[in-house]
Amino acid sequence: MGVRFHGGIILTQSDALKWYESSEWARRGFCGQCGASLLYNLKGTEFYAASSGCIDMPADIRIGREGFIDEKPDFYNLAGDHPRLTGAEAIARFRDNDNNEQKDHT
Repeated sequence: MGVRFHGGIILTQSDALKWYESSEWARRGFCGQCGASLLYNLKGTEFYAASSGCIDMPADIRIGREGFIDEKPDFYNLAGDHPRLTGAEAIARFRDNDNNEQKDHT
C-alpha cells in the first residue's frame, strides 16, 4: 500500500536513496543500505507514492482507491467500498492527474 504525494516530494536526507528502473514507465526508490522499498515514481511525472510502512500514518486514514487489481494475487483482497482500478486505468489516472497538476502550476 502506498501514499500519494501531490506535486512531488522533498527528501530531507537522500544519501542512501537508490533507484531501480522497474519498467518502461516506472521506477522504484529503495534504501541502498538496508534494501527497504521506499518510493514509486511514474517516469516523466511528478507522481510519487511512498510505501505506507515507511512513514507515520494517521490512525484514521482510509483507502481512497485500489490500483492494479487485474495484477493482484487472488488471496489479496482489501475490504471497503472504494474505487478499484485495473493497471491501465490506474496509469491513465496517474498521468491525467499529473498533467492537470502541472497545468495548475503554470
